[in-house]
Amino acid sequence: MPPGIEASSVGRKRFFSMKRSGRVDVLLRVLAYIEVSGVARIRDLMDLTGYSRTAMFRLLRMAKDELDVSVEAVRGRGYVIRDWGVLSGKAVVSRHESEVKTWTDKKSSRKSRSA
Repeated sequence: MPPGIEASSVGRKRFFSMKRSGRVDVLLRVLAYIEVSGVARIRDLMDLTGYSRTAMFRLLRMAKDELDVSVEAVRGRGYVIRDWGVLSGKAVVSRHESEVKTWTDKKSSRKSRSA
């Protein structure tokens, strides 16, 4: 199992809980994806990270509470970043550029297959 991930079993399902550093890393990647795509639906974020809807909401709340990043829901469209708070948006995007490109390629390939 990768470092930073702990497994725990609940019933028949298996859940993986990341330590704090792992959650922050995923959060930064999600923020980079939102910034590059301009607007991101919660469903896209769930598909890309493998997180549940509740976990995604907690992750986005963590962006506000701990990093002062203002992620706002736009009705009918998705989430946008209004203010980066203590972070540099350029630095976050450039650090996770290759992974964000992979995510956006996956999203566009899914759209082209469904059309």
